[in-house]
Amino acid sequence: MRSAVLTLAVVASCWALAASTPTFGLLGPLVGLKVIGGLLGGFGGSRFGIFKRSVDQQQQQQQEAPEMLTMVAQLDPQGCLLKLLCHLEAKEAEALSRHEVILAGLFRDASDAATPSSAAFTYAVGIGNKSRDAAVCDKVFSKCPLKYSQLSAVLEESWACPIGGALQN
Repeated sequence: MRSAVLTLAVVASCWALAASTPTFGLLGPLVGLKVIGGLLGGFGGSRFGIFKRSVDQQQQQQQEAPEMLTMVAQLDPQGCLLKLLCHLEAKEAEALSRHEVILAGLFRDASDAATPSSAAFTYAVGIGNKSRDAAVCDKVFSKCPLKYSQLSAVLEESWACPIGGALQN
């Protein structure tokens, strides 16, 4: 529970930071990415050996993950994170930034154990993986008005917030 409260406190800080920047219109995806960043250690990040956690911390994060994923989905009603995940899967791995690789890996690793709270995210990954076509991602997730380049910029910017910065090795 303590890490959930800490994550929410950092999200609130990122919210305030984003409100004072030109990307205020991208606030939903930014906050969503920050919450997802807090989950990295619990899912795919440990595979890369950069987000090592104790067994107790991993179990606690796995218990909190469904609640946080539900919160992320509520913060992003236009599905911009889903669109970004789809685009990341559609692209060649070599063309992704370091942060894009981390985000894509989070849901790629979790796709075998999809839960109701992660279903939309794993669906987006599946669409991108099967189609390998950015136009398909744009069509399926057309509620999001942002282009891939804008979503990618929000992801990179989000790493400047406290959670993202703490995840860098």
